[in-house]
Amino acid sequence: MTDFDGNRCELRGGDFVRAFLLYIIKMAEQQNKVKYQKICLTCPVKQQYLSMKMYQDVLKEYEIVTTDVIDEAVAVLYHSLQQEINTMTYQSGEERKVLILDCGGGTSDMVQCSYAVKDSKITNDLEIHVTYADGNTNFGGNNLTYRIFQYIKVQLAAYYQTGAIWKIDHFFEHVYKMFYEWIDCHGMEACYKKLEEAYEEVEFLIPTKYADYQTGSEEMFLKVRGNFYFLWQMAEQVKRKFYQKTGAVSISIGQEFYSEFQLYVRNKHGYLQLYTSCPDILLLKEEINILLKPEIYHFMKHFIEPYYDSMELYDMDRIYLAGQTLSIELFRDILKEYIPGRKARGTEINSYEKKLMCIDGAIAYHGAKRIGKIRPVITYDSPKIPYFLIVEDFHSETGEKVLIWESMVMKDVYSYISRPMETKELVLTLQDKDKKQLHQDFVRIDANEFQETGYEELMKNYPVFLQKDLDNIVSGEMKTFIYTDGKSWGYYVCSVARRTNTLCYLHPYFIPFEENQWKMNFFDGMH
Repeated sequence: MTDFDGNRCELRGGDFVRAFLLYIIKMAEQQNKVKYQKICLTCPVKQQYLSMKMYQDVLKEYEIVTTDVIDEAVAVLYHSLQQEINTMTYQSGEERKVLILDCGGGTSDMVQCSYAVKDSKITNDLEIHVTYADGNTNFGGNNLTYRIFQYIKVQLAAYYQTGAIWKIDHFFEHVYKMFYEWIDCHGMEACYKKLEEAYEEVEFLIPTKYADYQTGSEEMFLKVRGNFYFLWQMAEQVKRKFYQKTGAVSISIGQEFYSEFQLYVRNKHGYLQLYTSCPDILLLKEEINILLKPEIYHFMKHFIEPYYDSMELYDMDRIYLAGQTLSIELFRDILKEYIPGRKARGTEINSYEKKLMCIDGAIAYHGAKRIGKIRPVITYDSPKIPYFLIVEDFHSETGEKVLIWESMVMKDVYSYISRPMETKELVLTLQDKDKKQLHQDFVRIDANEFQETGYEELMKNYPVFLQKDLDNIVSGEMKTFIYTDGKSWGYYVCSVARRTNTLCYLHPYFIPFEENQWKMNFFDGMH
């Protein structure tokens, strides 16, 4: 980090997480007049193991509860079950299936659960089986904010250029009446093509891509960055006004942002000029619905359609939409394209309650267990991996070897690739289920760092290795093994080689599936 005086310091990502969590903890201690010793945090299903390790690392002064911790999916499920358990209105022993969609600010997950509650005369036996079904690291509430951000920027540019604004159907010509069919045939990006083109055209007039100004003057950089964050906050407020306040059908930007309007617009001389008077532009909820509909349909199609096509969706007793973003009624409207509204009826709560579904469910679960109201048994399927991991193979007909297959069960991952011991680098390519490249990891190999070892030591420390795969390593050959521990959302890389007649190896290291380098980031200065 660098301040305005040029002072620099290095900070880990964990330092920011620690500062934020300590702020929340101190605020809670101040409000509740207690001093917390133990901290219990919920996590997504697939990230639970890594998240707990991270929390222990950044909050060393607290005891992080790691045993009997429920994940976010179970917490949301129990939030919905507690009324049936409290009133004893459940059907004892009847198994039910549910899908839980959880959409946060930047990512989303879908989890499938089955559960049964049995009356054992002394308590309520609760059996829950969890299967992580799917996830999308590049969709969340920020995606919807970004579309509103683009729309407002284009409309402001039109106003400053012509004194008038565009109608919403100008950006969705030919697809206005048939979003769903168009997305099915051409994809979501085709729907937003005209909006994207208009957005790029107005970048010169109202610049927001502040990463392009990092090598220029500090004054220009701060002006452009200020433009981005001002318009982003405006888009966020518009989204909240429409979808958190009931009955709001229009917003006047001129009235809503009259006192805080600050935007730098390029004048005819090419200089950025500060505007503090806000144009009186009227935004209608109906046009924002049209703007967001392709994003939301694409999201629901990704998660729900495989279940719909396989007929599994009809076996679900209920679908829960968790997270504040999913309180937007468009999600429920589009969900009715696939299922009757009855199955989604349980989601009709306000956005504030929906935001707290997870934490309320976790508190209720632990409270009920502590006093003996429930006796839970929670089991998990090993998750299926939604990616391919590819490496170049010089001796195969296809020229590549698949180390991890899409839909492969996490605990079954075990593969290797052979190379000469002199190899300096191994390139591992992560692809999505459509074989689109997401990211490349460059595994650096230094022959001087190999450590001598033996069969017994390797098999003891890394029991995942098969004896036959070690036995047939010839002199000068290096095998790089790919495997998982079944808990962490990612894979380990470990190279084993034979130098003359001696086995040697490099210490394994962990590579997460989802790294920040390729996840969508709207705050990188390039939007």
